[in-house]
Amino acid sequence: MSVTAAAIKQQIHSDIHTCEELLTLFETEREALKERDSETLDTVLQSKTTHLQKLEHSAVRRSEWSKELAQTQPGGSWEQMINSLADSDIKTEWQTLKTLFTRCKEENEVNGRMIARNQQVIGRLVELLRGQTAAPNLYNAKGSNSS
Repeated sequence: MSVTAAAIKQQIHSDIHTCEELLTLFETEREALKERDSETLDTVLQSKTTHLQKLEHSAVRRSEWSKELAQTQPGGSWEQMINSLADSDIKTEWQTLKTLFTRCKEENEVNGRMIARNQQVIGRLVELLRGQTAAPNLYNAKGSNSS
């Protein structure tokens, strides 16, 4: 196998750093959403895109390394590669990275819900400004919706 433990360790360490920066960006994005600061949101979006591209590139590299392993060890996977290394630091850092991936996903979902809610509020305000308020949905005697 041509991939070295040092290369794996360096890749994981780089991804940890990228995820930590992403978590900071998610926090900045959340504050900008609360303040409705569109300039900050634009900057954060550009930075998030760059960081996500780095993580995507890293995922492609891990996939290539896994395919290379599968050629020499049928059924070989990334997890098996990590577990087969004698370096316990790599195993620890891999677990840290997986935790950071989960946190990034959760933070992104929270911000996504905030964005969706803001869009609903703004849409409702635009309807009010246009005088196009929708009739409220009410329940009839049978318990079904009616306008």
